[in-house]
Amino acid sequence: MKNNSKDGFLNAGNSRKEHLLRIAWLYYFEQLTQAEIGERLGLSRVTVNRLLKEARDSKLVEIKLNADDITPFELSQKLVTKYNLKEVFISPNDQAEDSFTSLARMGALAFRQYLKPNMTVGVGFGRSLVHLPDFFESDDKGSCRFTSLIGGLDFSLGGRNHNFDILSRLAQKVNGQAVYIPAPIFVSNAATRDIFIQDPSVQRSLQIAAASDIIILSTGEVGPSSLLYQLGVMTGSELQELRNLKACGDLLGHFFGHDGKELDTEFNRRVIGLSLQQVAKAPVSILVAGGEEKHKAIQAALRGSLINVLVTDTATAQFLLDEDCLNKE
Repeated sequence: MKNNSKDGFLNAGNSRKEHLLRIAWLYYFEQLTQAEIGERLGLSRVTVNRLLKEARDSKLVEIKLNADDITPFELSQKLVTKYNLKEVFISPNDQAEDSFTSLARMGALAFRQYLKPNMTVGVGFGRSLVHLPDFFESDDKGSCRFTSLIGGLDFSLGGRNHNFDILSRLAQKVNGQAVYIPAPIFVSNAATRDIFIQDPSVQRSLQIAAASDIIILSTGEVGPSSLLYQLGVMTGSELQELRNLKACGDLLGHFFGHDGKELDTEFNRRVIGLSLQQVAKAPVSILVAGGEEKHKAIQAALRGSLINVLVTDTATAQFLLDEDCLNKE
């Protein structure tokens, strides 16, 4: 009696092993799709998928990556699971690049993966983000809007640029629109900040920033190497106050403790920009940061679920996976 079932191929006289080998050959060597294999052999696509899995599980098919080091990919998946992240990108150990440039290159890769037409992209500041536009290539992502997440900050120290320059360079790559918050990132006191954010133009810009589909930013450390301290935005006494409060780092100028929660400090009340709560609500929030001095800041941001995509280096990834590091403050 003729077998008219869609999966009748499996009942033919050949052994099951031969069936699996044939399907695997068609898929991996002839590069047919599962639907095409099903059509040729009289199988459903679901059955083809199941048999390919069986071929892998039985070791008839073994997949090998011809790469010198797959450690970053293993670390990435472990970090995704441990911290409930969307994705982790780990920059390779390239001695030809400094750490900021290497992180920016990988940050651009992560950014391109999530960017779609008509999105609003919020951009922060940081040493790595300065280099981000150098590696970001246009891929027909027209009509995107790029917005600052904080007021203006001059990066002229050491040849760096204003944070609005990062924003405009990214927007130019895709012929997009750049939206700026018409205010400085820090003012002298909380009362002055309150006056600024009551201005209609500042309010409109902050509303656009809060509606960002993607946020890309970095974190700062609490020490002499802090960018805010080096730029003179933060005084020595303010830095010491933050250290006394056991601050771990900042996002957009808002300093937080080891649990990722914002600290109650006068310095935080001087910031004009998105709050940590608003950052955490972004559909995609990409943190580009690495280096030993930022280990605790990155760890705290992850603990507080402030971001959901991480771009970092191998050493930082290994630190974050250390079972004992949750007890380090």
